[in-house]
Amino acid sequence: MNRAKARQLKKVIYKLKREFGQKMHVRKVVRTTSNTQTGRIERDYRTVVVNYGILLPRRIQRDFAYDLSFIAANKNFTYGGHYDINDRGIIFDADDIPKDMVITNDDYILIGDRQYRVREVMEPDGDSLYVLKVRRVTGQPEVDHVS
Repeated sequence: MNRAKARQLKKVIYKLKREFGQKMHVRKVVRTTSNTQTGRIERDYRTVVVNYGILLPRRIQRDFAYDLSFIAANKNFTYGGHYDINDRGIIFDADDIPKDMVITNDDYILIGDRQYRVREVMEPDGDSLYVLKVRRVTGQPEVDHVS
């Protein structure tokens, strides 16, 4: 990307951060241990605060999952179900994320008391921003609140 385009992109990101920016926490699982006595899984997290993450509008839709026999004509038993998904987009300025941290699909984004799991990470031309597709499923266990 040439310098003029990079500078223009920085200006656009700056304006979006000022108008639509929210405080967010990027939570990355560093280590997972399980207690063989109790069966409890304990996770150690690295949390990075992003003061101005850009939260894009949500896309709420009802999704339908079904067994393969659902589409077959002469099956006696089929099952399927509807569930609600809540997809959102998030844009981070690359300067807000530490250089040694790589956002992956195993990470979480915390916004207030809501937890979103990263579904897709896109890094457009250059190293100037992260575009994330995140999803919150209702009924998902909440994580500890981070202030």
